[in-house]
Order: sequence, then C-alpha cells, then structure tokens
Amino acid sequence: MPGKRVARPAKQGGRGRVWLAVALAVVVVAGGVLLVRSISSGGDDPSASSADSSTSAGPDSGSPGSDSTGPSSQPTDDGAARDAGSDGELVRTCAAELSTADGVVAAADPGVRDWNDHVQARTDMLEGRMSVERMDAIWARTRAAGPGEQETFHAAMNKHGDMSDCTELKAKAKGAGEPAADCVARATTAERTVAAAEKAMGDWESHLKNMAAYADGEMDAAMAQDMWVAAWRNAPTHIKAYDDARADLAKAPSCEETRG
Repeated sequence: MPGKRVARPAKQGGRGRVWLAVALAVVVVAGGVLLVRSISSGGDDPSASSADSSTSAGPDSGSPGSDSTGPSSQPTDDGAARDAGSDGELVRTCAAELSTADGVVAAADPGVRDWNDHVQARTDMLEGRMSVERMDAIWARTRAAGPGEQETFHAAMNKHGDMSDCTELKAKAKGAGEPAADCVARATTAERTVAAAEKAMGDWESHLKNMAAYADGEMDAAMAQDMWVAAWRNAPTHIKAYDDARADLAKAPSCEETRG
C-alpha cells in the first residue's frame, strides 16, 4: 500500500509534463497561424496598429519595405480616371445623337419650306400679290411633294431616337471646358430645333391628311375650308419658331466625336 501511494505523484508529474508540452505546441501552432494570416493579408487589416501598417505592403508595392503612398490614394486616381473616361464617352455618344438631330433638321427643311410656300400662297393671293392660278400651281406642287417629305422626316426622327446622353452630359459637365461645353451648347439648341421641326411638320402633315380626306369624300367643302383657314392662321407661328431655331443651330458650336 505505501508503495502505491509513492508511485501516484510520479505518474501525475509525468502527465503534467505531457499536458504542458501539448499546451506549448498549441501556442506555437496558433502563433504560426496568426503569422500566416498576417502575411497573407498584406498588413491591410483595418484593426492593425499604425506601426504595423507602416511596414505592410501597399497594393502596388513590390515588397513590404517599399515606399508607397498607401492604399487610400489608388481608388481616388482610379475614380478620376473612370470619371474622365465616362465624360469622354458621353461626349462621343452625345456627338452621335447630335449627328442624328442634324439629320432630322435636314429632313425637315424641304417640308417646312413647302408648307410655308403653301400657306404664303394664300396670303399673297388674298393681298393681291399673286394670281389665283399661281396660287393653285404652288398648292399642286407642294401637295404632291408633301407625302414624300413626311416619310423622309419620320424616318429621320426614328433614327434620331432621343438625346439622353446629351442630357446626361449637361448634368455632369457644368462649367466644363471644350469639347464638352461645345456639345452641351449645341445640344440645347438642337433639342429646340428638333422640337420646332416636329410642330411645323406636324401642321403640314395634318393639312395633307385633311386634303386627302376631302378628296376621298370624308368631309364636305365647308368643313375642309374651315379646317384649312384655321391651319393657315396658326401655321406661321410654328414656321417662324423653326426658322429661328434653325438659324441658332447654324451658329452653335460644333460637337465633334474625334475631339472627345
């Protein structure tokens, strides 16, 4: 019995040394894991101290000890580059929209001119500056050209679509230099010109439809005459608005895609 009591402390001491060795091994392994995590993170852990972060590798540095401005400067430069690239792309796409707007104006010009001649012929006849025969000849010429002019105009409008990129450029390029400022200035005038063209050509289209309806017997002479007189009175307002906008567009700065 005494021998057994002496042997127990010896076993406990050996077991204690085993547990101590295991504990030290765990500490070493845990320390190794933390070291690996620190190396793999590049020292960018937001919780790291300023001393640790000063020796860590930045995103573009070649080694942990290289001189770097730190990770905060790179996103700013990248953001500026992205903004510049975005503005340049908007200049190019706005220039494309303005090109199709110019196509709308080119398509509207013959129609608005003929509509003006059609309206002005009645004015000149009533005021004694033109014979009835001359007025009828102008009406016949313009009426024959009208449907083709409408078809060309609508095709140009469909190709034009909208000016959403120019609108976005306006919002982003306040106070900007060339070429963005030139594109913004031209876009403002072009939008007004396209809108004026739609109104003037819309008046011409309505009158063409009314004349066709009268020819087909869909309205009597009195109704046709009343509608024509109303159109004749209202037409000059939209024609003049188009002419004024067209003149302003001719003086507006150009927006060239190659300058973007």
